[in-house]
Amino acid sequence: PQGGSGSGGDGSRGSAILATARSKIGMPYVWGAASDDVGYDCSGLVQVAYAAAGIELAHSSASQCSAGSRVSQDQAQPGDLVCWSGHVAIYAGDNTIVEAATEGVPVRETTVYQMDGGPYYVHIS
Repeated sequence: PQGGSGSGGDGSRGSAILATARSKIGMPYVWGAASDDVGYDCSGLVQVAYAAAGIELAHSSASQCSAGSRVSQDQAQPGDLVCWSGHVAIYAGDNTIVEAATEGVPVRETTVYQMDGGPYYVHIS
């Protein structure tokens, strides 16, 4: 855990994003949703997690994945996005992600996997 110095560095921001995403683990996947009352889809989870760190993103995986700059996997920091074609997740470090995957799969933390168009990593500054 980062110290609370309030310097606003990427480390503390990334840990805020990740802590919010992890707090949703077990919530249902619901397409188009972004609230504890209903559930989350992939971009809804990202939108809410980033909002907790004061960053506004659209509720769209395509626009989220084009909102920052691509970084290599070894440069990716916790809180960065992991993107595929039509899907987005939050990088948790150590080759793991927090994601709202698909219908019937609750929000989870899992290993980064291969799928159409990815994965590629995006840092939003």
